[in-house]
Amino acid sequence: MGKSRFHGDRLRLARVIRSYTQAELGRRVGVYASTISRLEVGSMEEPSAALLSALCNVLDFTPAFFEGVVVDEYTLSNCSFRRPNATPRRLLDQAMARGTALQEALAALALIVKLPPPLLPIIPAETAEEIEAAAEKTRETFGLSLRAPIVSMIQLAEHAGVVVTRVRGTVERVDAFSHYGAPPVIVLPATKNSNSSDRAKVARELGNLVIHRGQPTGDARMERASDRFAAALLMPEQVFRDEFGVLPRVDWPNLFELKRRWKASALDILHRATELGLVPATTARRLSKNYSWRRWHQGEPYEVPLEQPELLTHALEFAEQDTGETLATLAETLGWGSSVAEELTGIAMPDWDVFGSNVARLDDYRA
Repeated sequence: MGKSRFHGDRLRLARVIRSYTQAELGRRVGVYASTISRLEVGSMEEPSAALLSALCNVLDFTPAFFEGVVVDEYTLSNCSFRRPNATPRRLLDQAMARGTALQEALAALALIVKLPPPLLPIIPAETAEEIEAAAEKTRETFGLSLRAPIVSMIQLAEHAGVVVTRVRGTVERVDAFSHYGAPPVIVLPATKNSNSSDRAKVARELGNLVIHRGQPTGDARMERASDRFAAALLMPEQVFRDEFGVLPRVDWPNLFELKRRWKASALDILHRATELGLVPATTARRLSKNYSWRRWHQGEPYEVPLEQPELLTHALEFAEQDTGETLATLAETLGWGSSVAEELTGIAMPDWDVFGSNVARLDDYRA
């Protein structure tokens, strides 16, 4: 009899993607948790045909998924999470498992179409001055003026070769996170709290990929650094000082005018002005209390336009035109069921939406 092609670490990955404990999965397929454990650690080489069929039905994967080893696995040491110590480990594990599976899909897609090469600079930075300079250098790397807002943060990231996606089904208590793989990935929460908040999250994760690449993140100092990078990338210091300095008064109407200009939340604009010493702490506290009283944390007025990830959608569109490969056939190759494919890519099957783009074009993916 030939060597088993079933790999227990892939069963663990599938189980965590679906957020089951070993006991929960065991109950659903009619075996003890110890049987699931033995399969995952390899002390039981392979399940029976009946058990494998049950596992596939419950988890929505095909037998092909369980073949081969897990490559480029997301871990706490190679991902950038916000406040990981304050997030239940089970939720982090699920987010990392879903990211790992998505990374495998991107690697398979890269064999069919040419994805944009990663172009993000590496600029280690710790002090406020270094962080401000790193954000300005990042703008300059992509030919962006220091005196104008960034039209689309998601398109900027994708132009830099970063795949931005919304993984459906991820519990919202896990914030946006990133992983520098091949290609780099930024995962946004599936539920969009606000468009300006999404822009700040993409900018923050770009900061982690630029100034913290290769470093475990999550401590308060590094989070403050990535927050400052995001603010500096969205609102470069000198021009922000110039424009803030001519405001007739520091109040919410004027801050919302700056929101229209810079496409950042009014609260982030207040924080930016405070960290640059343009607003006294007493004024910032008063305005922040008024912000909470008005319940703007549930949704600010004058929201900026919605930004959608496009790179993955366009890559799949070109793959279908050029090779006949679709999300459905790619999912079949990977051993994903349809619900898994929809959740991990954020694209509905079989009819996925195509968004127009002025950054990512089909010709960009031609080999």
